[in-house]
Amino acid sequence: MGQCPVCNAYTDLTERCPECSDTLEDLGRIYDYYTPYSAYREIDDAKLTNNVYDASRGECLHYMCCPTCAYEKIVPIREVHHE
Repeated sequence: MGQCPVCNAYTDLTERCPECSDTLEDLGRIYDYYTPYSAYREIDDAKLTNNVYDASRGECLHYMCCPTCAYEKIVPIREVHHE
């Protein structure tokens, strides 16, 4: 498995809201919202049990929300591999 460039602060995640054009807020990995204890699970374990193909695609799913109109979006981030 690779590393998420957003989670590891290699890059920023910036997108505009399609509804109101405000900047969407990155609220972190979607896996952290599954259950109250999800944030404590291993990242790769959460990816293998979420019924999404993000692990096989090498993606980290981020939850984004607009602070103005509450538009929500899940953004897949391509993981990078370091040697």
